[in-house]
Amino acid sequence: MVNSDKANKSIHVKSLIAEIKSRYGYFVTYKKAWMEKENALVMDSTTETNPIIIFQESVPRTIVEYVTRSFIIDGVQDNLCYIFERVFWAFKPCIDDFNYYKPIVQVDGAFLTGKYHRTLLTAISQDGYEMKQLTLQLKLSTLRSQFQQAFAWIDQIPLKKWTQAYDEGRRYDHMTTNLAECMNFVLKGARSLSICALVKTTFEITKSWFVE
Repeated sequence: MVNSDKANKSIHVKSLIAEIKSRYGYFVTYKKAWMEKENALVMDSTTETNPIIIFQESVPRTIVEYVTRSFIIDGVQDNLCYIFERVFWAFKPCIDDFNYYKPIVQVDGAFLTGKYHRTLLTAISQDGYEMKQLTLQLKLSTLRSQFQQAFAWIDQIPLKKWTQAYDEGRRYDHMTTNLAECMNFVLKGARSLSICALVKTTFEITKSWFVE
């Protein structure tokens, strides 16, 4: 099952238990399955090259900044050993794309649920697409003919208060913070991973978006 964990680092423990039961007909406790997954992740992170280094080499001008502190034992500082504190990373394609996004950034934090009980901060923006007023009016006309009673109430509310096409540039055509919440949901399974595995997962997710 180690290979299964490596292939899908975000697999839930309950799903792992079900897979073991289906494949081998053997039931394992939640604790044993959780420990097996943790051991697999540790083996994965120690045998693979640091993915951040790989990304910097394969995606030039990717930005990575580490913060560490000295390791001190019995009052003596070990200059060959440092304790990891935090890391910031931004993939170059994402940096370039910010030139085409709305001039608004949502920053949100989500708790890590694995070995490291810290916070994952994400900075999210959105492309500059906006619905034109003519397009909106055509769509509203179609809906109005189908839901006359509902639109009798809706038409009493000024369009600038609930539509992006008529918001007169306020909030840069952006109305809610749901984008950050969506990203938290996308990364939900990854928040229990080791740091290297987490970085690798974010890279794979963003890479798939660029391909699409």
